Amino acid sequence: MAEEEDISATPWGWTKLIFNSSIAIWALSIVTEERFVPALNVIAEYYSIPDSVAGATLMAAGASSPELFSSLIALFITHSELGVGTVVGSEIFNQLIITAGSIFYAKDNIIAIDKSAVLRELVFYFLSIVVFVLAVLDKRPSDDDETDMNHIYVHTNAAALMVFVYFLYVLTCANYDTILACLGVKKKASEFEPLTDGKNKRYGTISAQETAFVRRVDNKQSKTLSNENTGEELSSKVMVWTSMRQSLKLSMSSLLHSEVLPSEIHGLQEIEMEDDGTFSCFLWQQSRFYTKATRSYNAWQLRWFSFTEEEMTSFPDKASWESREHSYPKMSNVLVDEKNLLLKVSFASSSAKDLVLRAPNGDILKTVEDKVVKIMTAAGVSIDEVDNESVESTMSEDIENLIEWPTNGSLIEKLFFILFFPLRISIHYTNPDVRLDTSGDLPIVKSYFASISSVVWFVILSYIMVSSLETIGKLLGVPSSVIGVTVSAVGTSYPNLLASQASARAGLGNMALGNAFGSNVFNILVALGFPWLAYCLYTGKEYHGLKDEGISTEVFILLFFLVAYIIMIMMSGWVLYRYHAFICIWAYFGYLVYVIGSIFFDW
Repeated sequence: MAEEEDISATPWGWTKLIFNSSIAIWALSIVTEERFVPALNVIAEYYSIPDSVAGATLMAAGASSPELFSSLIALFITHSELGVGTVVGSEIFNQLIITAGSIFYAKDNIIAIDKSAVLRELVFYFLSIVVFVLAVLDKRPSDDDETDMNHIYVHTNAAALMVFVYFLYVLTCANYDTILACLGVKKKASEFEPLTDGKNKRYGTISAQETAFVRRVDNKQSKTLSNENTGEELSSKVMVWTSMRQSLKLSMSSLLHSEVLPSEIHGLQEIEMEDDGTFSCFLWQQSRFYTKATRSYNAWQLRWFSFTEEEMTSFPDKASWESREHSYPKMSNVLVDEKNLLLKVSFASSSAKDLVLRAPNGDILKTVEDKVVKIMTAAGVSIDEVDNESVESTMSEDIENLIEWPTNGSLIEKLFFILFFPLRISIHYTNPDVRLDTSGDLPIVKSYFASISSVVWFVILSYIMVSSLETIGKLLGVPSSVIGVTVSAVGTSYPNLLASQASARAGLGNMALGNAFGSNVFNILVALGFPWLAYCLYTGKEYHGLKDEGISTEVFILLFFLVAYIIMIMMSGWVLYRYHAFICIWAYFGYLVYVIGSIFFDW
């Protein structure tokens, strides 16, 4: 081992270790979000698994697979504490940093918490920590350790209790509406109402903050959709701020993007009204491969939609967006959920999938509905007139090919593409992307193969990440558990952060928080409980390979942060504000200071 450490301590050795761990974390994110989760989503839809059950089982396993496989590799192969550290660190990262990120991306930096939705996750997260504490209480020296350091003994009953609690969590998710009804609580459900007559449709009052900002293409005049008495003064201020914001975004993104994105030209709350009556705005489009994967940052795609008197088209919020125009087939019906700003558009052809859209605010929702109804009325839809082949092409999604050269990318993007290309091409040809299927049918066979291939990749990549980070920790004299709660935890939890930010930006703040705590429940009960139970059952004895290097303290820190979090949101009336985000950030950095100080200053 000393010889191996001397070799690794060379500049080339350090470079190799850092590169291996970094590329493994990146590849784990790619395989999870772009291969494994879509494949599991197809399987769940094929077997008609309810959303609540699929979300708590298959999709949870997909989103948290890096933590699960890191724990398995550290337990059975490298025999280290890094897996436990990764899970514990991910818990704190998810609770504090994802909460902060969700607040910053939410409208007006405010999230009004739906108690019935978030309280379930908080209760089971609390139960998860309690059974975790029970599992690590038995601490004593191990006979095979000459250092006389205490080891944590995890018994079969404790590991089985963790898995059992997760089983209760799945049952609760599957029957949550019934449980709420028995308790006399009304759940805020999404209820689509059919639009049968656009002219007679009524809408609720839209607050001033939700009023959309209108900008004509010729830039000669700007006005708001309502409150015309203050329109000129208000619009001039908004235009100045919008211009300043866009200039800043353009300058900051010029290094990463060689082309301007639609979101860098138009504000999220902006709409365009052309002289010919064409109406354009931003809408989020739900991906058909992430309908059950609420924890994925690919679940909702931001697109720039245009509505004429005859058709609906859209562009993705990506580089080279003008070459990726989508036109949609003839529409037959539209359903609306005003409370959640959702529209579900159905098409005349049976082979065309329903399109679920989310509007940034109520005014845009109303205008889009009116436009869709006018298009449907003018079209006089007949199913026999629809060309199924054209439907298949127009319903395809904007999926970036993993090995496609970034022609319009920046120098940095092209450099990293070349650097990661061997791994890109390996994943591309060994793990099929079910999202590229445009047949309209569920690619179930391809999904099975993608799932199996993803598991193989998880084993390989997790081993590379765990072994590299463990070696780095040894060279630095840092326990592997500490490496787990810091570097590994942040790396494996970063996709969850992106997913929650995307949900909050789309107005789904409660979903963002639910994702964070739902991931925490899975990480503790399954990512730790299942490997421990498997080890105990396989060997017939307790698992004692975990040294007591501060893990017990970390568990109680988890409990402290959760109690403090609940007190914080209760004191603010179950509403999260911008200052709460800064509290969470400072709390997380305080935690990192404590972890680092415990190493170098023996706190």
